[in-house]
Amino acid sequence: MPEAGRGAANVLLDAVIANGVDEDWTAAVGLAIQRLGEIDDVYRVTITDEDEAHLEIGNLIGGTLVAMQWLIAIAAEGQGVSQEEIISDLRAWLSR
Repeated sequence: MPEAGRGAANVLLDAVIANGVDEDWTAAVGLAIQRLGEIDDVYRVTITDEDEAHLEIGNLIGGTLVAMQWLIAIAAEGQGVSQEEIISDLRAWLSR
């Protein structure tokens, strides 16, 4: 995994932990997420000759996917169910 992807995953994990810090968790989460801008190549904005902006977030998405895949695998193993069941349960929870 590229270093930028690893850094992005770590920042997002910091944001998850910050979510439970205190009653004003939004400030703590915001502070954690702000650090994404400090990671070289976590995202890239380019402007084309036609003045169109393009946002490349492959490292951000890649780091997030690797972390999610690992967590889903651990949860499935711990609960003795398939990864698909964990994902289905997560989708149901997100739909609440």
